[in-house]
Amino acid sequence: MKGALIGISLQVLSMVVASQGAAQLNISHTDLPTSVERCDYCLAAQGISPLEVGTTGVRADIRYLTLGTMYQDGKKTENTDHELETHLTQQYSFYFSLSPGLSVNAIVPIASRHSEQIGETGKTVTGDEFGLADVSLLVRYNAVEAHTVEATSILSFSAGVKLPTGRTSGKDSEGNLLDAHIQLGTGSTDALVGLSGFMTFQRVALIANLLGAITSPGANGHEFGNILNYDASIRYRLYPPEYGDIQLFTTIGVFGEFRAREIQDGVPIASSGGNVVYVSPGLQLFLMPSITVEASYHIPVVHALNGSQLGEDYRIMAGVQFILG
Repeated sequence: MKGALIGISLQVLSMVVASQGAAQLNISHTDLPTSVERCDYCLAAQGISPLEVGTTGVRADIRYLTLGTMYQDGKKTENTDHELETHLTQQYSFYFSLSPGLSVNAIVPIASRHSEQIGETGKTVTGDEFGLADVSLLVRYNAVEAHTVEATSILSFSAGVKLPTGRTSGKDSEGNLLDAHIQLGTGSTDALVGLSGFMTFQRVALIANLLGAITSPGANGHEFGNILNYDASIRYRLYPPEYGDIQLFTTIGVFGEFRAREIQDGVPIASSGGNVVYVSPGLQLFLMPSITVEASYHIPVVHALNGSQLGEDYRIMAGVQFILG
């Protein structure tokens, strides 16, 4: 098994823009924490910006993840088989407001996965998969929402399910079944539960998120481990000093994912699971209240991986969001 930790997650994050003169507020928030798992399944992150709760809209994201460094019990070691994985994912999110504090979301990822390594014959064995990955459905509820002229606070809960819509029968260049991390889906139906909170005052927003994924047995005798995603970020409005239709924000955050060991044919895999932590700077641009454009770069700073695993080198994310009403 080649490591853990890929993208999961759409965050329950938020952003609020302070008032101009009186109490004008522009609030947006995502639905699940941003985090990446090496096979890039689950909910794979949406980046800085959030899905609106209390509105209807669409969002398109693209992200690229590469893994080319081998780790032995969290320490870099020689990549003797020249293993490499890349994950390019287009993700489309559709969200609908049921009430001012309640929304439902559908997340549809289209994935392109590639792997390569030196095989037993000395030749490079490759694997390539492209198509629909696992679709997720989510509900989010704002349990606490308090606004004043100076500040806003929100506490929200999320729950949902990841469905086994991605193909799990892909084969490599030698005709063998691909590693579970390269398949388009997991073959499992997984439960998702999240908690998010944030505070904003003047030009600053503080955000924290937790997301748990409870997995079930999947395809080809494989079961991914349960996941806990966590993140904490600070966001600052660079321009303008006061509220405006065009606004530029910068964000710096710490994102992490803990994943339990995986199981193959009923046996736990020693070289699987662990914890990966990223530092992520990013920018977000508001073009009128209904359009948001953003980009972020995720740098892994901790690879506390069990056994021998291929670890993340970097991740790039970008997205655009349209609020329809």
